[in-house]
Amino acid sequence: MKRISKKIAVLLILVLSTGLIGGCGKQFDAAAYVKALLDNSYKNDSTAFVEQKLGTAEDAAEIYNQGLEHAISDILIDEENESFSVSEDLLKEYRNTFETVFSKVSYTVGEAEKQEDGSYVVTVSYETMDVFSNAMEDYDVKVAEWTEQLSADAIAGEAFPEEEELYNTLFVMLKDCINDAAANVGYSEPQEMTVRVELSDGVYAPNQSDIEALEYHLLGLYK
Repeated sequence: MKRISKKIAVLLILVLSTGLIGGCGKQFDAAAYVKALLDNSYKNDSTAFVEQKLGTAEDAAEIYNQGLEHAISDILIDEENESFSVSEDLLKEYRNTFETVFSKVSYTVGEAEKQEDGSYVVTVSYETMDVFSNAMEDYDVKVAEWTEQLSADAIAGEAFPEEEELYNTLFVMLKDCINDAAANVGYSEPQEMTVRVELSDGVYAPNQSDIEALEYHLLGLYK
């Protein structure tokens, strides 16, 4: 699940960096810009994204949907980068799960300070959710119990499930644990970090490392 954190950073840089040109006659609001990106990417709220002309409603939907797809695909990739095969129905269920989780991230975008080079530093207050840490604890317990049951069944002479059935059961189990944790989400005390909005060749773009770090903190994912 640690790979999830790269999804938004990469998408924002690729899709948005060509759309924000500095010096176009009106004052650039870096704080509003960062909030628009976060609201769209997590809350699926494209209102400010469109109003600030960062892109169309279709562009906003593409960023949000691709973010979900990246997050889900990261769950379904093993350590050798091989993708596990699961049913379309289970993929839809995972999408619903991550829509719920992302909607519950907690952040407040504060002041933006302009730098000498024309870039900005935006302060973001956030509260780290405990969804994934709690889900993984629950998941480990359930997997241990299930493994013990499989062993007992095998000793009793029952057929061992096929590989596809094994993985499907594990992924359903993980999804259910994430859903349970999201339904009872808790948060850390508020903390702050900064996000740089950099200016290069007249184009504003969020710093990829900062966006990635923010997502680690929001979702409670750590390297």
